[in-house]
Amino acid sequence: REKVFVGGLHADVTEEEVYKYFSYYGNIKAVNMKAGFCFVTYESEASVGKVLGHFDTHKIRGKWVECRTYGKFSSVSPGAPIMKDRIFVGGLDRDAATVDKLSRYFSKYGAISEIDLKWDRGFGFVIFKSGSSVQLTLWDHAKHSLDGKWFDVQPCLEKGGAKGGKEGDGKGKGEKGKGMKGDPSKGKGYGKTSSVSAALPGGR
Repeated sequence: REKVFVGGLHADVTEEEVYKYFSYYGNIKAVNMKAGFCFVTYESEASVGKVLGHFDTHKIRGKWVECRTYGKFSSVSPGAPIMKDRIFVGGLDRDAATVDKLSRYFSKYGAISEIDLKWDRGFGFVIFKSGSSVQLTLWDHAKHSLDGKWFDVQPCLEKGGAKGGKEGDGKGKGEKGKGMKGDPSKGKGYGKTSSVSAALPGGR
C-alpha cells in the first residue's frame, strides 16, 4: 500500500523531476523509472492516499499523469488502460445486496453517478464522478465487506485495451439479455441477467 503507479510521463522525464513533484505528498523511499511510467514508493501509506485522492489533477511538465493504486488485479494486466470513472463489484450476496446498501457503502469514497446491480448474479458496476474515488476504492481492495462478507472490486478495462483484459461497457450497464458467456467484469452482460440500475441524484 506504500507504492503508486504513475503513467503517461514524457519519455525524457527524469527521476529528479518525479521525486521533486511527488515529495510534496510525503517522504519517498524510492522512485523506479521506466519508459513513459514509473513507480513511487513512500515511507507511509498515508502519502499514497493523498496522491490517489488528487488523481484528477496531477501534472508534470504541464501534462496530466495517471496515478493508480499499485497491485495485481485479475481483470487487467499491469499498466493496461482502465476506465477512469467505474469499478466492477463481484462476489456480492445475492439475497442481501441492494442498490441502497452499495450506495451507502461506496459513498465514503466520493460522489456516485450510478449503480448498476446484476442482483441475480451477485455483481454490478459502480460509476463515480471522480477518478480519485475509483483509485481509492481499488486501493482498499482487501478491506471491502458488506454485511460481514468480503466482496471483490476490480478495474474495468477500456474498450480496445490490451488483450487478455476485461472490457467495461460504455456505461457500465451491460447489454441486458444479450450477454456473452464469460467473465461478468467484461461489463457486457452475463447470459440473461436481471439488472437493477439507479442514477443517484445529488451524487449519492
